[in-house]
Amino acid sequence: MLECAGWLAAPFAGALLAELGATVIKVEPVTGDPYRRMPTNENMIRAFQGKKNIGFNLKAEEGLAVFYDLVKRADIVMHNYRPGVPDRLKTDYETLKAIKPVIVYVYGSAYGQALSAELEPIFLTRTANAWEADLVAKGIACVRADAATHLAFLHSDPQPAAMGFMVRTRSPEFLDLATGGRYWRHAPVVKFSMTPCEAGKPCEGPGVHTRCADRSASTGPQSHGLRTRGS
Repeated sequence: MLECAGWLAAPFAGALLAELGATVIKVEPVTGDPYRRMPTNENMIRAFQGKKNIGFNLKAEEGLAVFYDLVKRADIVMHNYRPGVPDRLKTDYETLKAIKPVIVYVYGSAYGQALSAELEPIFLTRTANAWEADLVAKGIACVRADAATHLAFLHSDPQPAAMGFMVRTRSPEFLDLATGGRYWRHAPVVKFSMTPCEAGKPCEGPGVHTRCADRSASTGPQSHGLRTRGS
């Protein structure tokens, strides 16, 4: 799976698939995902877990060529670009379908490009608390987004606590930021009886997945050229 997405919503989906065994390559701009500036943020850590990372300039022909080579070997391409951006970058569905007809193309757009205006008057017909109670009663997972701060929800709400949603872990990368390098992260999605996921297992540090660029479809000299030209 190629993940051309930033921040949390779509990358969280990629992290879940990675934890379930999928090979997920996060495609970032050469400046990196903006989340990289928040290395101890719980959501940033969760959004990056289990993935390989590669960065290049999709506006450059060389970078786009490498991306197309990766598309040929991918099963899924997911993005959360603003409307119109895939067309400008030449990473839209029709373009990628011509490269690989069976590609699964996922747009993580929250409520979609056209439905927001239609949904807004419907949501305004009742309060947030009423929507939450009604949807939960029908078996639809729903929480009021502004009922508490994000951190309060993760660490104090009874629902995440009952699920074991957050676990305490550590990493040598955070030794200068917290005692013992300890921090909180989202717990594993599944637990296997024969190969159990270890809650609190240290994360991998920066640079662990830089090998991804050299193992992509590009050759050694081609990769060097991309790096020197910022592509």
